[in-house]
Amino acid sequence: MWVLVGVAGIACGRLSYDELSVGARSGDGGLRDSLGDGPGSDATCPGPLVRDDFDDGVIDSTVWAVNPGTITSIEETNGQLVVRLGANTTDDWAAVVGYQTHDLTNDRVFVEVVQVPNAAQSGQGAIHLGLPGVSYLSFEIQYGQLAFAIVTSGVPTTYDTLAYDPVLHRWWQIRGQGGMLYFEVSSDGIGWQVAHARPTTEDLSRVYVNLTGGVNGVAEPSPGEVHFDNFNTSSAPCP
Repeated sequence: MWVLVGVAGIACGRLSYDELSVGARSGDGGLRDSLGDGPGSDATCPGPLVRDDFDDGVIDSTVWAVNPGTITSIEETNGQLVVRLGANTTDDWAAVVGYQTHDLTNDRVFVEVVQVPNAAQSGQGAIHLGLPGVSYLSFEIQYGQLAFAIVTSGVPTTYDTLAYDPVLHRWWQIRGQGGMLYFEVSSDGIGWQVAHARPTTEDLSRVYVNLTGGVNGVAEPSPGEVHFDNFNTSSAPCP
């Protein structure tokens, strides 16, 4: 089951992307390529207004709208954004939704995923990118599998899957460049490997970020937690 939390017309009807919009900011520098061996020729690094290291203990209300679940909770603690998945419940999600749009046409968004849900149970963690209209891109983990998909009106089209490695796949990135869409992984946020790439016809000029976790379909006793860190922030400066 694929759920985009907090978006009117797609999920729970409490927030809409149009209501959240405060204007887009383009990138401001070069992007390392997927091999990590130098700057990409066309892509750019995210602008400085769309970064969060989650280090101050409070979710920044100027950056994120917060959608807690009924049981599933979300908070900024110990330098991370933590989603605690609700036990013994179904269809319960929590998320932060970015107020600011990203032009992903030749840019990227990325995040460090420090902890993922219990692989033996049905908990999910994801970064979703809301597109204009009723679609969103999904980079998700469930049952120890990464999945790369587009979801339109609640109906997913899964592009590809990959067995999750907690070391090699600690960082997740979605990137647009030259008419292509890339889902990428990294162990350190510096050198990136392409997990899936495809030509894209989607409008990437105005996307919203949704960091989320939840349980769906099957009530589980201990689905676990999702820990995010360093949204659009890594130890290596853009070249």
